[in-house]
Amino acid sequence: MNYYLIYYLAGINILSLLFFFIDYRLYCNYSNKNIPNSFLTILVLGGGSLGALICFLILDRELNKQNLTWRIFTVSVLIIQVLLLLALFGPHSQNFKEAALHTWNSNKVLIVYLGFINFVTFVLFGIDKWKAVHNRWRIKILVLLGFCAIGGSIGGLLGMKVFHHKTHKSYFSFGVPLILLVQILVICYLKISNII
Repeated sequence: MNYYLIYYLAGINILSLLFFFIDYRLYCNYSNKNIPNSFLTILVLGGGSLGALICFLILDRELNKQNLTWRIFTVSVLIIQVLLLLALFGPHSQNFKEAALHTWNSNKVLIVYLGFINFVTFVLFGIDKWKAVHNRWRIKILVLLGFCAIGGSIGGLLGMKVFHHKTHKSYFSFGVPLILLVQILVICYLKISNII
C-alpha cells in the first residue's frame, strides 16, 4: 500500500476524531443541538469515518435520534471505505483493477455522465438550501427529484446529508434512496445481460 495513502488516512482520522470531539463538547454545552455540520460530513466521506466512530464509542454512549443517524451514516461509510481499500490493495486487487479498467474503457461515456449529473444534482441541492435560508425563489421539487431520477441520486443523497436539506420530507428521504436502489438494479440487470 502507498505510504502517502497511509499517512493521509491516519491524518484524516486524527482530524476527524479531534473535530468530532470538539463538536461533541459544543453540542453538550449549547442549547441549539440541531445545527448540521457539513465539515464533519466531508471529513467522514473523505476517509475519517474510523476516527468519528472511535469518538462516538468513547464519548457519546447515549443513543437518541440525533446521534443514531450519524452512527448509521458513519458505519455505512466506514464499511464502504474498507471494502474499497480491500478492492484496491487486498489480495484480489489485481483482478479488481483489471475489471475496473475494462469497465472504464467500455463505459467511459456512462461513467462521465453519472459523475457529471451527480455533481450537478449535489450543487442544485446546495443552491436550493441557500435559497431556503435566504427566503429566495426556490428550485422546484420536481426538478430536484428529476435530476435524481436521471442518474443523480447519489449526488442528491449527498446533498441532503451535507446541506441537511429536504431530510424531513418523505418524498426525498424515502424517494431518493428508492430511486438509487432502482438505478442500481437496472445497471446490474444491464451488466448481467451484457447490454453495457
